[in-house]
Amino acid sequence: MREIKHLSVHQWLRSAIPDSQQPTSPIGFLFLKLPPPPCAVLLVVVLVVVVVVVVVVVVVVVVVVVVVVVVVVVVVVVVVVVVLVLLLVLVVVVVVVVVVVVVRVGTR
Repeated sequence: MREIKHLSVHQWLRSAIPDSQQPTSPIGFLFLKLPPPPCAVLLVVVLVVVVVVVVVVVVVVVVVVVVVVVVVVVVVVVVVVVVLVLLLVLVVVVVVVVVVVVVRVGTR
């Protein structure tokens, strides 16, 4: 077998086929048993893996950010509801005190 360390991708593909069976169209390359890939193909594989890892990391970060935002919104809504309930209780207490004072002053 020829040395394939310094072959281009085209030469690498051609090296997998005997000279007597070289295809005349790209369709002939579909079912080849290829030798180990040259550095260019390994580089493409590494780049694809890196891109996939980056995409997964970005998706995880986006999901974490969305979860944090949802938690913050829920906490803010709960705090607002608690404050409104406390204000309502305060208003009821003030109204009851005013009514008691008015009733006592009116009965004198």
